Amino acid sequence: MLETFATLLAGHLIGDFVIQTKSMAMREERFGILLLHAALVTGVTLLLLGQLHIAVLIIVLISHMLIDIAETHLFPDTWGTFVVDQLAHVGILFGVSLVFSDAVSYGAWTTWLSTDAQPHYLIALVGISGFLICVPVGGVLVEKLIMPLYGELDQGVGGLPGGGQYIGWLERSIVFLLMFINFPNGIGFLIAAKSILRFGEVRDPSHRKTAEYIIIGTFLSFGWALLVSVLTQQAIAHWQA
Repeated sequence: MLETFATLLAGHLIGDFVIQTKSMAMREERFGILLLHAALVTGVTLLLLGQLHIAVLIIVLISHMLIDIAETHLFPDTWGTFVVDQLAHVGILFGVSLVFSDAVSYGAWTTWLSTDAQPHYLIALVGISGFLICVPVGGVLVEKLIMPLYGELDQGVGGLPGGGQYIGWLERSIVFLLMFINFPNGIGFLIAAKSILRFGEVRDPSHRKTAEYIIIGTFLSFGWALLVSVLTQQAIAHWQA
């Protein structure tokens, strides 16, 4: 069951946060774009499963469309909606894994790979899923969490377009890597380096709101990256045992 869930989860994350472009996400209220997005998620799932499991693929396609329709048309664009949306997707995939627990067992990857190599394939999927949850998923979540604070900032103080997003992706990627190579002490140096670089930006007392905004976003970003890194390591350890 866990093998099937790991595969379906990786397919969802790759389809939702790698293949789906920002332009597609912004136009999801259009049925054609929504259908294309759900079809791409289903296609990635098919590739990772390694077999044409009709029942699983139909459930993935229809459930993804219905959940995204509800998110787009029925609920406001908040962090709560984003969390519920992703939990709904994951919950459906977990249920599918319970019902079709052997969906991966007869796939091409299981057939082609040796018995010794099969765990490495699953470990790779878990590692990819963990990285995607840590970096792009974490980026969306942190952005939505601190968005209400953005209106309090001085709009006259600008930065690079998309700079905050890229900085967030980089810092979560570095934290993820440091945890994976078992060097958590390096995170302290990362925090210190960012604090020094930001000092010139926030030393003016009039920029106190900006400083607090940066600190809140930084700790949310680091905290999420640490949590996901530890959980990913625990998941990988299941197949390494």
